[in-house]
Amino acid sequence: MAASYPGSLKTFTTKSNLVDLVDASHINDLQLEVAAIETELGTDIAGSVTDLVTRLTVLLNDDGTIKVIQTALAIDITNTEAFLVRKNSDAEDVFTVDTTNRRISANGFLSLAGKTELTIATGVVTAVRSFHSIDTQDDDATDDLVTINGGVEGDILVIHAANSTRTVVVKDGSGNVFLEGDFSMDHNQDRLSLLQGTSGNWFETGRSSNA
Repeated sequence: MAASYPGSLKTFTTKSNLVDLVDASHINDLQLEVAAIETELGTDIAGSVTDLVTRLTVLLNDDGTIKVIQTALAIDITNTEAFLVRKNSDAEDVFTVDTTNRRISANGFLSLAGKTELTIATGVVTAVRSFHSIDTQDDDATDDLVTINGGVEGDILVIHAANSTRTVVVKDGSGNVFLEGDFSMDHNQDRLSLLQGTSGNWFETGRSSNA
């Protein structure tokens, strides 16, 4: 006879001493159900912690929702050909990390979201993301941007003037920004694209003057 679990829950009858006759089938049913539970759960389900509850609370809230991970999370895909983020509704691979060919693919737009404004302070700003608008110090009519702190080698940065009535002059070689000559961003639709190289230096990869 097969166990009821996991397809359904087994119903047992309560036995009383000196009243009910206990048959071998009663014990066998118990053994079948225990074996079915063990098979369904597998072995070592607690992992390196004391019990399954402790292990689950690492990723799940009490209501079963997934916890927001607020620390760095490393996903080891050493022996995998690709790591995929897939949208279930249409089965498309939205984001793919191809470990064999060292390639990252995005099936859609690659967005530099969450732009914030930086204000020049004595020729310096500190970038904290890939997209920033830049404003002059004290809302001066014009101001020089000499040095951009932040970022690491390989980071991409796109900047533009925050206000079309004020001019941000990005200086070539005066600090850690290297361009094909100074670039005066006098319109908020002007764009300057940079790539960080060695020693914290930023190098121009493109510009667009749209005044």
